[in-house]
Amino acid sequence: MDEDGVGATGSTKGKRRTAANGGEPAARLRPKAGNPGYAGYEYQITVSVWVGLDLMLVKGAASQVSIEPRSDEDLEAAVADPDSGLLESTAAGDGFDLVLQAKTRSGAPWTAAAIADVLLGKGNDDASKGGKRSRPLAMLEADERRRYVFVTNEASGDALRAHEGDHLFDFAEPTDLPPHARDDFEPEARKALAQRVLLLTGLTEEVLLGRISTQLEQHGHIPQAKHAECVRDLRDLVRERIRGGHGGVWNRDELVAVLVAHGGSIAPRRDMDHYVRPASYEAIKRKLEREHAVVIAGPSGTGKTLTADILELELRSGVPAFEVVGEEHGPGPVRRSLSDGRSVLFHLRDPWGGNRLTPGADRWSSELPKLLELAGAGKKFLVTSRSDVLDSAGIQLTRALDPYIEWIRLEDYTPSQLAEIYV
Repeated sequence: MDEDGVGATGSTKGKRRTAANGGEPAARLRPKAGNPGYAGYEYQITVSVWVGLDLMLVKGAASQVSIEPRSDEDLEAAVADPDSGLLESTAAGDGFDLVLQAKTRSGAPWTAAAIADVLLGKGNDDASKGGKRSRPLAMLEADERRRYVFVTNEASGDALRAHEGDHLFDFAEPTDLPPHARDDFEPEARKALAQRVLLLTGLTEEVLLGRISTQLEQHGHIPQAKHAECVRDLRDLVRERIRGGHGGVWNRDELVAVLVAHGGSIAPRRDMDHYVRPASYEAIKRKLEREHAVVIAGPSGTGKTLTADILELELRSGVPAFEVVGEEHGPGPVRRSLSDGRSVLFHLRDPWGGNRLTPGADRWSSELPKLLELAGAGKKFLVTSRSDVLDSAGIQLTRALDPYIEWIRLEDYTPSQLAEIYV
């Protein structure tokens, strides 16, 4: 074959291939139209918006994030220890540096060999990113404060399950690095490194935008009608920092300014002032006070989320003041937080999904019933779920949660209350 992939014989020998004689060589044709490098940048922007909202707004774990930092990854942030939840702890050395890489893939799940190449930095000349990628494992080995998160739209193979999570900080405790990434390290070093690597797979644009919408609604209190405009402005803000603006730094004040510009607020929900109690409110509150765990279930639009937010605010403002841990941490950190001395409310909003079962829902299905058994006066659980989503999770789960479930139905409101809610 010659340089153009044309055989030594035939009518095209010695000629430049054109549209008239067959077009570009097959080896140069993309499988589909479009620039994959640009698609990768757009994916990175979406991931950065989600991570920025998660760290600076939802968890309050970082005061700023760096986009395209000098580490040559996509995003980096000094974050508070997720178990403390205190931003000030980073100054005392309690936190760690979160380093994140986002990468798209199409056609097949990630294999253990492909992930090993990413972790070892093999073949890391990345023309679409304008330079070389770092070697994540070497980076982790050189700095014990760092943890590495790999975010991708594609799924991964079975050999990588032990390294996967659902959310940021959902670091598991595997005993070894992924296959094909182990040869250059001693067994003890492999174990330590493995527990600082997190794979977030299957986070497609659709999944990420769904999570961003939830963040804007529940934590930024952005009206639904303004979500698209707000996301657009957040994406522009990230895009500017990819180009080097503001030294690549995006801080919390800049994030809040965008939220406020679109009618949002980081203060307690304004609609709490107009809260209408369902008939089941006292039963829900009593179960949380006496049994320390309640699952609020019911159809969409019946006030589950607002009822839970009212109860959360009471516990935040009480004595002792409860700290709040959400479902974003995943089951692992929730379990670890049960053993410390803090008063904690585990407020788990739709852990199986807001509209339908989401990837990773089975982890909550298997873990939550066991976690609820560990509830106590200083470790309370407040869970909300749409009844149809809960039913989709299976009859076995519903039976296990039955002692904790309190319902909110439309029948829990009088006609005059419904008029007050919906008019």
